[in-house]
Amino acid sequence: MALKDLLSTIEAEAREQAAAIAQEGTQAVEAIKQAAASEIRKETDVIREQGKRLAESERGRILSLANLEVRKRLLTTRQQAIAAVIKQAVNNLLSLPVEQYFQLLERKIKVLPIQGTTELLLNPKDRQRVPPGFLERLNQSLANGSIVLSDETRDIDGGFILRTGRTEENCSFEAVLQGIRDALEVEIGQALFGESKQ
Repeated sequence: MALKDLLSTIEAEAREQAAAIAQEGTQAVEAIKQAAASEIRKETDVIREQGKRLAESERGRILSLANLEVRKRLLTTRQQAIAAVIKQAVNNLLSLPVEQYFQLLERKIKVLPIQGTTELLLNPKDRQRVPPGFLERLNQSLANGSIVLSDETRDIDGGFILRTGRTEENCSFEAVLQGIRDALEVEIGQALFGESKQ
């Protein structure tokens, strides 16, 4: 074989090897591309799923916050409505005609356990408008005690305070309504908001 033939053979083998290497390289690149594409799809799916979970979690958090805000506003509205109803009740009691107003006070005093001499303290307005015979009628109905009208007055809207010695019982309208406010909240809530007892 001549040198020229030998060179041609080497060149042909080199070309075949280069083509084979190029073919292997192309296949390797294609395999790498496919593996990378598969990995990208997997990562994309993971990221998409994490995004969905995060979005759902955020949606749940936002809904919880919104529900909490609605409950807070409803509670505030309910408390304002109850306060308005209580204020209106006090105003209704204060606007009663004098005779009816003092008949109400008399009924409230009669149900209390009066022992010994008890002072009746009123606000300045009520102190001035005590009807004639009020104390006499009241004392006739008490079995174990008596009521005397105190010269002292108290800063209350309406109702009365009873004092025996150093002990006082606050029966002002505000104190009485505050004392039964929880029960009133349930009843007023039912009337105003259609809620059932729990």
